[in-house]
Amino acid sequence: MHLRASVKALSLLGAAALCVPVAAQSTFSLFAYGTNGGLSAVPLIYDNGYVMLSNLTSPTNTSSVYFTSNSSSPSTWTVHPDTSAGPGPPFAGGYVILEASGSSSRVGVGNSSSDALPLLLFGQTVFAKADDDDKLKNPFYAAATETEGVYQLVWDPQNAADEKLEAVILRTEKPPGQRD
Repeated sequence: MHLRASVKALSLLGAAALCVPVAAQSTFSLFAYGTNGGLSAVPLIYDNGYVMLSNLTSPTNTSSVYFTSNSSSPSTWTVHPDTSAGPGPPFAGGYVILEASGSSSRVGVGNSSSDALPLLLFGQTVFAKADDDDKLKNPFYAAATETEGVYQLVWDPQNAADEKLEAVILRTEKPPGQRD
């Protein structure tokens, strides 16, 4: 009986340890992993003010990006153009924000840290606090666009069952075979 109680206590302690936020590395990339297998390790990109994703080798008119977290406010993330990944339309970078658009919120790039979406890493997985209830959530989706292979990153759509949406998990885990 004592052994069973100790094992249970250890498992609860381990579960509690999993709930502690992990500080983001100072510089990191994010990849989208679809929950139904349609998207796998798709890099996030920038296109005309928004965070997008694309599984194309070199999507046109987009920029590769990387992210940084602010040491004084680790949940405030900044998007930067990754010029080492090749040329893309120039942009100055900015904060990760949510922009309401109809039935969902598009993940965008804004200029004010007060508009920033609070993001946290748990292990290698991204969670956000976007509601007043202060709970961590992960309802990110990839919405099909008019360009095949390019998806709009959206947050918490009203109709998550829409056939043009795929639930995605954002992670810092690189695709197999990709090195730093």
